[in-house]
Amino acid sequence: MAQLRFVRSKTCQHNIPNFSNANRSILALTLASSVLQLHDTPWLPRSWDTKDIFIMKGHSGTPILSQFYVSQTFTSAAAARAAITRQRLVKNETVFALGVALLELAYGAPIISFVEEEDLNEEGREDSMTKVSVATRLAHHLNMRESDNYARAVLRCVKCNFDTFAFDFDDAEFREKFYEGVVVPLQDDFEYVTGGRKT
Repeated sequence: MAQLRFVRSKTCQHNIPNFSNANRSILALTLASSVLQLHDTPWLPRSWDTKDIFIMKGHSGTPILSQFYVSQTFTSAAAARAAITRQRLVKNETVFALGVALLELAYGAPIISFVEEEDLNEEGREDSMTKVSVATRLAHHLNMRESDNYARAVLRCVKCNFDTFAFDFDDAEFREKFYEGVVVPLQDDFEYVTGGRKT
């Protein structure tokens, strides 16, 4: 399977290409596995998104899926305040961020581009809950365009629905439920679409 590599950067380009099913499965499994492995390291902030992922391209412009790079970003004060506000409904920011990244892979665009009126606040503006609202709506409809495994894994991430009392990776039961409910289904999809071959 592909590995994540790391770079330090203050800015990243938000570019979400449309991947084939096989390539999307490779990247989705790599991201989910990396969240499980890196949750307690400085390389994976609590709140991250696809702007933090670099995918190298070859001379022909084709993505090199064996080389993913994660950028360590520097969170602004405004982003930090928004994350704190979101925590009221988001049980685990890191897992929610994974769900958003998987949604963006599936839809081929930032989820914020799918904002509807119902996702805005009373003044008709985006706020700290807009992304949560959009992600929840898109996750509930994802099974119409993706496999059941993928759609269920994303829904679990967005809603942090793992049938546990704790929602932190420090808890062994939560880690196990995350592995069973997210990594294993994405692994099954990966093996199905790639024939189990390694990248």
